[in-house]
Amino acid sequence: MKKYFPLVFSGILGLLLFVFYIWLVFPLFQGEFTKYIGSIESVFLADAQFILDQFPKIGWYPYWYFGFPFHLTYQPIPIFLPAIIAKILGISISSAYRGLLGTALAFGGVSTFYLLSYLTRNLLASLIGSLAYVLFPSVGYLIGEVGNLAGGFDFLPWRMVAAIYYGEGPHIIGLAFIPLSMLLFL
Repeated sequence: MKKYFPLVFSGILGLLLFVFYIWLVFPLFQGEFTKYIGSIESVFLADAQFILDQFPKIGWYPYWYFGFPFHLTYQPIPIFLPAIIAKILGISISSAYRGLLGTALAFGGVSTFYLLSYLTRNLLASLIGSLAYVLFPSVGYLIGEVGNLAGGFDFLPWRMVAAIYYGEGPHIIGLAFIPLSMLLFL
């Protein structure tokens, strides 16, 4: 039993981190669309809607550069997954996209925790590293213009602000899987 204690404890700690990160990014799960005109979130939502409307005939995408092969438009997961989730759960594409994005934001900190836990074999260091991964980019709030922007978001974590204000959801979804893929390669 003693040899399994660190494994069980790290599992419980990972679950607690996930719950904390979900709580931290919970505002992202609310609402349908962004109000920020500079965000490119609408592109991913339109691509997912195109999949729902045209599947299985999604070879040619007429709305991208006056016509383009659909498989060349963007990364497949942030486009196909919201469409699949929306279809299965019967929710709007924007709700599915925001749910996926919020989950990825929370999962990024947890996957970083498990990578660091494997590399350091120290749960405290892994916990600190995971919290730093989520919270440290927000140090940029000390920079004048970045701080002004963040103030309008109640100083949420920077990755969440980037997702909402700029529409960087697919990159944040990718960031969530980098530590996990590194762990699997190790």
